[in-house]
Amino acid sequence: MTAEGRVMGRRFVLTLVIGISAGFSFAYILLTSAGVNRDVAWSVYRESSRDLDRHPIVNVVEHSSDEPVHRDEDRSVADELAKRVRVLCWVMTQPSNHQRKARHVKATWGKRCNKLLFMSTAEDSSLPAVKLPVHEGREYLWAKTKAAFRYVYEHHRRDAD
Repeated sequence: MTAEGRVMGRRFVLTLVIGISAGFSFAYILLTSAGVNRDVAWSVYRESSRDLDRHPIVNVVEHSSDEPVHRDEDRSVADELAKRVRVLCWVMTQPSNHQRKARHVKATWGKRCNKLLFMSTAEDSSLPAVKLPVHEGREYLWAKTKAAFRYVYEHHRRDAD
């Protein structure tokens, strides 16, 4: 490499570093001047998550209708579309989330799927959850995803479009 090439390479790196620093600085100034406060945002989030127990969709047990919020809507178009386009939904979950989260998926938007599958490392007949032959943990997510795709292909490839 020539001396001129090294100088150009150094200029490029210096320009890149200055540009990134200026961009982050500008974003920080913009966000702090706009009044965005992380503590306020987290307190709003925590407060809204406490309301989940009282949410009418989540607490389906206390209502007689399957979908209390959508009781009066016209579902004719959605029902007709469900007959023509078969949608398979699979949800990745773990045993600790079966009752805390997955059951709420099943009770709400999961009803819109023609076929709803929960992929987990433990079987659960209440969902139903499919036990995949993988270990639990973040480092095994890719293996879990591959196993889920394999299961869907082997058992349900003709059940959905």
